[in-house]
Amino acid sequence: MPRDVEARQPFGRFFLKAKTVPDRVVKFPPGEQLHAAEKRYAGNRTTTTKYSLLTFIPKSLFEQYRRVANIYFTLVAALSLTPYSPVRPWTTFLPLGIVLGAAMIKEAVEDYRRHRQDV
Repeated sequence: MPRDVEARQPFGRFFLKAKTVPDRVVKFPPGEQLHAAEKRYAGNRTTTTKYSLLTFIPKSLFEQYRRVANIYFTLVAALSLTPYSPVRPWTTFLPLGIVLGAAMIKEAVEDYRRHRQDV
């Protein structure tokens, strides 16, 4: 049907005017008409993982130190290294290391599960 012809479609007691549009044809220059198999397209793979093997430790520590409590306890542990501290350094570094380590292990397990679902 030509583009200028209007079709009348019933809508209740009224008629709506709808214009029809012909199929779209895209014309390429003569040298660019390659078969799809000849072109190399980017992959269409989606991943939901946050980390790779190289970026796990820096990104995970960044995520851990976004929490104010971890920054506070790291500062307290650093202050325990001074001679004026009433506590020994291991009494503050050990719990901090356990908390950070457990959180990093939890993130690693979650990221591994996301990786398995991607495949």
